[in-house]
Amino acid sequence: MHWLEAIALGTLQGLTEFLPVSSSGHLSIFEYFLGLQETPRFFDVMLHVGTLLAVLFFYRKVPGEFLKQEQEPSPETKPTFVRMFTIACFVVLATIPAVGAALIFRPTELNPGESLSTVDRSWTQMIGDLREYSSHQPGYVLTFMTITGFVLLAGSKTRGGRTDAYSMKWWHALGIGLAQMMSALFPGLSRSGMTVSTGLLLGLKGEWAVHFSLLMSLPAVLGATILKAKDADPAWISANLAPTILGTLTSAVVGWFCITLLMRAVQRGRWWWFSIYVWGFVGVSALLLFARPDLATG
Repeated sequence: MHWLEAIALGTLQGLTEFLPVSSSGHLSIFEYFLGLQETPRFFDVMLHVGTLLAVLFFYRKVPGEFLKQEQEPSPETKPTFVRMFTIACFVVLATIPAVGAALIFRPTELNPGESLSTVDRSWTQMIGDLREYSSHQPGYVLTFMTITGFVLLAGSKTRGGRTDAYSMKWWHALGIGLAQMMSALFPGLSRSGMTVSTGLLLGLKGEWAVHFSLLMSLPAVLGATILKAKDADPAWISANLAPTILGTLTSAVVGWFCITLLMRAVQRGRWWWFSIYVWGFVGVSALLLFARPDLATG
């Protein structure tokens, strides 16, 4: 892997992982139109590690600082450490749907020379194949990205509610977790877009919706990293270690800036701006597919 390609992919991952525009959708479409091979598993894993580092760096200050209350303390107020434990439980609860979906909707294992059209698949495998082989199915990806735009628009109309870290309930976490599950199954559905928008629709304050989405990304990214790392090719790793480290660092730095931008967009009521970008990207990509019918396989 060339170092310029590593920087480009790291930048793309950092830009799209936290901004609600779908990192999986962008990566799949770019791979498809540029005729690139699918990103090597280990490199893809390390790009996600980079965004994981971005979240950890964002919360590098005193743990639980974002849990500080805005209102005056009252006798019913739970201590911060108790609420932190509760939020940790909520994050685990919100992660369960995506984990269950990953276990149920396993992709088809293709042998060399095989294609999806030549093998018998169950309906669960068909769903699992949507993400695993998304770079071969641009039509599906663009469809789900269009849906992402509508979800973002719906979330922006609510501007959130009054529920914060201290008043959040288990059903908020479960609802947001189901949204994350959908984004894990269907490429083009933005994880941050789905989770933050769902949080806003369920009445969470804008800032807390972003915080909870970021906290949910920690086990989600860590779990995906562990699952993909076992399939990494040691020979590829040793031959591409330097560009992999460069791509990881690029993903981390760009990701941190995008987290800040994400927070400001929600605070200033500009969440809907991302809808315009997503639909613009879908429109341009669709025009390219029609202009080049030989490309349209999805």
